[in-house]
Amino acid sequence: MPSLEKMRDTGCPVAFALDMFGDRWSLLIIRDLLLKGRETYGEFLGSGEGIATNVLADRLKALEAAKIIQKTRDPANRKRYIYSLTDKGFDLAPVLLEMMRWSGTYDPDTILRDRVLTRIEGDRDALLVELDSRRKLKQALREGSGSDAKPDAATAPEQETDQMNLPEVPLPEEGLFVTHFLTVADQAASRAFYEGILGGKVVASDNPTFVKLGNSWIILNRGGGPTPDKPEVILEPPQDPTRVNSFINLRVADIWACYDEWKAKGAKFLTEPLDNHGWETRCYLQDPDGYIIEVGEAHQKMVDFLTGAGS
Repeated sequence: MPSLEKMRDTGCPVAFALDMFGDRWSLLIIRDLLLKGRETYGEFLGSGEGIATNVLADRLKALEAAKIIQKTRDPANRKRYIYSLTDKGFDLAPVLLEMMRWSGTYDPDTILRDRVLTRIEGDRDALLVELDSRRKLKQALREGSGSDAKPDAATAPEQETDQMNLPEVPLPEEGLFVTHFLTVADQAASRAFYEGILGGKVVASDNPTFVKLGNSWIILNRGGGPTPDKPEVILEPPQDPTRVNSFINLRVADIWACYDEWKAKGAKFLTEPLDNHGWETRCYLQDPDGYIIEVGEAHQKMVDFLTGAGS
């Protein structure tokens, strides 16, 4: 990718675009940011196409100079940068979607799923809104957790704590941690679900099982009769999976990626992800005991509500 000083000045819009982002690696970095949820140097390096470290560093520098991407310090690790698309960079989203549509049509070995191709062809505007909402939500969460107000503000003070930097087990030295207790019929089956499908980490294996999941913990234990501290309460798994009064809600960055991955691992979903009145895209799955788990990805309407932008 040529430097900004060496770009051709022919006035041709195609030549200009190619000079700005037209090489293989620059487009793949933009793809990773837009569609894959990758945002750090290490994640780009491990994306699978085999980019060399010096090439990656050069492309990131050039894309930043062109104001297609920006970088901020990771609030959880001040030695690391998080990259994101600028508004100028996100304006390339229709270009990448069209490239995907073209490849999905003409490449006999494409890995593009029919569902994705159908959305690109028939619901592209909604897909672009969804992608932009995801980008803005990540930005809002970073700003809310103490990320730099300005890109690359190396002099920002070190953050003392980060709520996502949790210990292995819920043993607070002060304050509290929120955990969720589930009465289960088979701890091994439930443990396999929350670890093998949802990607949790078992930190205590039996009686009860503790699974660290995202920014919380799931506690799995067998049911039983009353105890002195709950003298009239009986714990038991759900008796009717169609009757629900409480459920786990998982907030995700890319609901279709989660849906595809977890379904391939054997998760039982009630439906595919659906729009919820413009607030989010959501779906529900059931664990081995029939507990309902809601999975949701916020749209801009929810982003504005949570960040106060819509008030």
